[in-house]
Amino acid sequence: TLQYITEVSQRTPLISIKLLVHLGGKSLWVDCDKGFKSSTYKPGVCNSIQCTYSNPNHCGDCILKPKLQPGCNNNSCYIWGENPLIDWFDDSADIADDVFVIGSTTGVRVTLPRFIFA
Repeated sequence: TLQYITEVSQRTPLISIKLLVHLGGKSLWVDCDKGFKSSTYKPGVCNSIQCTYSNPNHCGDCILKPKLQPGCNNNSCYIWGENPLIDWFDDSADIADDVFVIGSTTGVRVTLPRFIFA
């Protein structure tokens, strides 16, 4: 299935999350509607490096929610969000970056301070 489950840490302060890695997918995405809070979250501004790396399908403003928040920002770039488990696509997955920590098989934790996700 090209799908694997692992545990990583993300955000500031760090919280542990279970991550489904879909090796055939195009991006790493997080459901920001479920209480995403982080002091190091940075939305991807249109024409920024994050957006250029992500190959967005469009740039624009968030009109889906009553207030700006993680997952809903103005002047952001958007890609197609994909969840193969429920055969779901979303054209409004905005690009952002945040702290991401993953452990290796040797027990070493690797910290990526500006990991790009949707």
